[in-house]
Amino acid sequence: MKYTTKPRRELLDFFKSHDGECYTADELEEKIGGKMGKATLYRTLSAFSDEGIIVKYYTGDGMPASYMIKSSEECDSHFHLRCLVCGKLFHVDCDVMDETIEHIKREHGFTVDVIHSTMYGVCRECEAKKHEKD
Repeated sequence: MKYTTKPRRELLDFFKSHDGECYTADELEEKIGGKMGKATLYRTLSAFSDEGIIVKYYTGDGMPASYMIKSSEECDSHFHLRCLVCGKLFHVDCDVMDETIEHIKREHGFTVDVIHSTMYGVCRECEAKKHEKD
């Protein structure tokens, strides 16, 4: 981290205590309970993203971006799934996806940037809730 302020430490501590979880800026603002202003939060998220401390996941589907601490380099090596209902982000670390990445590179001459590759759908929990209502 380039420099440390109390709000930056608090936000970083929050991310560290919620490893593997994604939050939108609005959710973070609610979770950290007014410990920093909205402008400071956005600047800090941007700085953390630029510094490689957190990963910013863009959705492009009208949902706000999500942020998650980059706990290891493993996050650079697999696809992600994003639930369109609850917004949760899931890691996909399996041989089938590795084969897909290699196929795309070999057959199409295209190197996939997996950290920014997210597939969208509905998670198991939200799908189950949907069927409970039907």
